[in-house]
Amino acid sequence: MLIYLQVKDKESYILSCELSASILIITEGQGEITNLGQVKSGHVLFIPANEECSISLPNKSIVMHRALCMAS
Repeated sequence: MLIYLQVKDKESYILSCELSASILIITEGQGEITNLGQVKSGHVLFIPANEECSISLPNKSIVMHRALCMAS
């Protein structure tokens, strides 16, 4: 499954906890993810299963794509 995430006019965003690991691709903007550091457009991250991430957004916007496996 691919999830499109566009965050506007927020100082932070919580990336929800999922049962499977996921890949996060930053396509626009920049921010800082707790425990992972600075991220910006072009970065690709691995998010472990059952992990919630907090993203600080200095410019108050970011666009991300998250790929993960959802159990049926």
